[in-house]
Amino acid sequence: VGHNEIIGVCRVGVNAEGLGRDHWNEMLAYPRKPIAHWHPLVEVKKSFKEVCGVILSFESMSCA
Repeated sequence: VGHNEIIGVCRVGVNAEGLGRDHWNEMLAYPRKPIAHWHPLVEVKKSFKEVCGVILSFESMSCA
């Protein structure tokens, strides 16, 4: 695995499902409290890797 290779993704936010949405809602409920959860990585589809590569090149963000 290279240092820029995507090994999986997790989704947290209003559009996430399950644990990702629960985590998001907890962060909104307690805005000044650090909230930490473990999330499983899910295998990425080829289309996501292509989109993430564009994001990385423009915003220097990490998708892994």
